[in-house]
Amino acid sequence: MEFSGRVYFDVTSGDSWRFYQLIARAFEERVQIRLEWRSWVAGGLGDGPLTGQLRALAAYEWVREAVPTKQGPFLQALFIAVHEESAPPGDAATIALAARLAGLDADLVTDAEIEGEGRRLLEISTREGNELGVVGVPSVYRLGPVLQVRTTGAVTRDRATDRLETINRMLEDDGLWELRKP
Repeated sequence: MEFSGRVYFDVTSGDSWRFYQLIARAFEERVQIRLEWRSWVAGGLGDGPLTGQLRALAAYEWVREAVPTKQGPFLQALFIAVHEESAPPGDAATIALAARLAGLDADLVTDAEIEGEGRRLLEISTREGNELGVVGVPSVYRLGPVLQVRTTGAVTRDRATDRLETINRMLEDDGLWELRKP
């Protein structure tokens, strides 16, 4: 099986974290994963300096563009720091740790890069997501309308491949628009 598309996410979202874990488990089950992970900010960035998760997302977008081979490990390190270690996502120490764990020189991911090019890339990613119809994260885009994926902790149980097959069917079925539980 192959699972492909573009995933719009944010670092603090529990749904984004669980979806990431689902993808990691599917990879272990030998699913061919071909995903592009892109940051998205509900309501946009605003005008002031980046704070909190916006700094982490801008750092991720900078790494994605400047050192693409390190984007996966950097994203994984950010998710783990925020969701397993309760690290504040925008702290310089959190971003530096994620950089080091990804095999980057932490001095590369500077405040100037985050506020400059990282911010610009985050604005582009958010705008592109908005144009596609992203209204929440994680959302998967593959040719047609985006599909927002809402999860519970149960998503990490059972076979990840089965869950991705369900998501694949929803992405490809224009007759079903929404399935929802309370």
